[in-house]
Amino acid sequence: MSYYYITSFFLFYSFLGWVLEVVYHVLCAGKVINRGFMNGPVCPIYGFGILSVLLILHPFLDNIPLLFLGGTVFATLIELFGGFILFRIFHMRWWDYSEEPFNLGGYICLRFSLAWGICIVFALKVIHPLVELNVTLLDGMFGHILVLVIWVIFFTDFVITVLTVMELNKDLEKMNRIAARMRRFSDGLTEKVGEGTMEADARIQEGRVQAALAKAELRDQAALAKAELRDQAALAKAELREQAAMIRRQTRYAYMGFQRIHKAFPRLQHKLYPAELSALIGQAGEDKDEKGQEKS
Repeated sequence: MSYYYITSFFLFYSFLGWVLEVVYHVLCAGKVINRGFMNGPVCPIYGFGILSVLLILHPFLDNIPLLFLGGTVFATLIELFGGFILFRIFHMRWWDYSEEPFNLGGYICLRFSLAWGICIVFALKVIHPLVELNVTLLDGMFGHILVLVIWVIFFTDFVITVLTVMELNKDLEKMNRIAARMRRFSDGLTEKVGEGTMEADARIQEGRVQAALAKAELRDQAALAKAELRDQAALAKAELREQAAMIRRQTRYAYMGFQRIHKAFPRLQHKLYPAELSALIGQAGEDKDEKGQEKS
């Protein structure tokens, strides 16, 4: 199989996989979702899956039971390693089958593995002859140039998507550091207030021996000290919250591509910063509601 055919089949089945995902979610969820890791209408994992099965199981195309078994195994392995690699690189879980019976780490499950086997048999026995015919008809100067142009667009889209997710991870890390500073400040403030209260109480106890006027003065001093600490805490917390809000705004408006990714993968989970990701998604949803109310 020549380079032209391999790359053409990969692009064809990446697109057809995207179509399958969109149709599946229209039927199941009742809404149109761009179900793809990338911005364009492609799901590369389908291209890898069908191409791998086609190259390895081509001698068994006439043996449907063996084709189904091999397709099930290969598609399951690709989904398992694909999900695991994405999780290790981007620290995000793009799909999760944890609620499905007979699943392995949430990456794969029996129901979808069997579905992939059926889809592969259908694709190779019914769809592939048509795809191969069209690729053969375009096997010339025009076809080679067309495939090259599509590959340039594909690669550009892939780089943009990867950079988007990497930049998002950096901003989530910033939000995590600010949250840690807020927690440390709160803990330190609690300790200071506690020590100040104990010191003031000791001074009040000592002042009782002197006179009622001295006790009132000491109470006033303690109250002033507490009020000053509370004011400092409020200002510091407000500053930290403003910094966190600024990062959320920058992340939200600078990386609109992530909102598309989250829409495509609503169960998206982050390994390192789950709380920050949830806060970012929630804040984006609130802004969307506010915009909707303003328009109405």
